[in-house]
Amino acid sequence: MPIVELRQISKHYVMAGNPIKVLENINFHLVAGERVAIMGTSGSGKTTLMNILGLLDHPSSGQYFLNGQEVNSLTEDERAALRNRTIGFVFQAFFLLPRLTILQNVSLPLHYRGCDKITATERAQQMLAKVGLAPLIHHKPNQLSGGQQQRAAIARALIGNPAVILADEPTGALDSQTGQLIMDLFAELNAKEKVTIIIVTHDPKIAEQCQRIVHIRDGKIA
Repeated sequence: MPIVELRQISKHYVMAGNPIKVLENINFHLVAGERVAIMGTSGSGKTTLMNILGLLDHPSSGQYFLNGQEVNSLTEDERAALRNRTIGFVFQAFFLLPRLTILQNVSLPLHYRGCDKITATERAQQMLAKVGLAPLIHHKPNQLSGGQQQRAAIARALIGNPAVILADEPTGALDSQTGQLIMDLFAELNAKEKVTIIIVTHDPKIAEQCQRIVHIRDGKIA
């Protein structure tokens, strides 16, 4: 069974009374353990597709199955709960809370699940050790380099054992050498722990490091 499956997904907006087609009849599936790139230029529809995959937006039509569950009919609370336990997000801008330590940032998703503080802290320490940040757990984001902040964001994405990691331009704010270190980390997590990863990018060098590339052009899979 695919872990992600889109069937005839379309997304339309209406602007000034005119329909704008952003995605048109997208069919896509992803099996557990894959590392896939979604690639497209600005305006191609890849960001809208990412938002639908991440349960941050609704399609206009079609069906979306996540881990075997059809999600379009769920309430917003049900979607939020499913998103919290199934999807880990990594963004270009990191989105670490500046007033919290790295340890506190990484443990946040477990607190949202109602996990007790001791368990959440222990799990966060394990995740930060996994990405090589054990000595820096009490630092705040502004005390870390960009690459270290992105590794912390990856630890935060992993802490809840999600079925899917959704990474939106995860190397876009980094220099090429640091970006490659992040891609190496994704490859290691994918190979050793079978983490399923979707990387949204416009960079061919990043996409080529994935096992499969899905090209989006003018709202359609090319």
